Amino acid sequence: MDLAELVAKDLDAFECMAIEIGKDSARLKKLKEKIAAVRGQSPLFDTERFVRNLEHGLREIWRKYRENETITPILIDDI
Repeated sequence: MDLAELVAKDLDAFECMAIEIGKDSARLKKLKEKIAAVRGQSPLFDTERFVRNLEHGLREIWRKYRENETITPILIDDI
């Protein structure tokens, strides 16, 4: 989502950043506007794609179960 300004080096830095943003209404408003502007193009908010990929993964799990395959991690390419 191109939100590099929200990346923190550790949990403490993240907490400090969150507190600072919470206290700065102009900064918070700017972040909300930025998220709203890119939300439609972001895979993070693409519910249809998420569901499609989840269903594909669940079908693969069921197939492995039916065929008595060894359980291994299932990697799903975006479909």
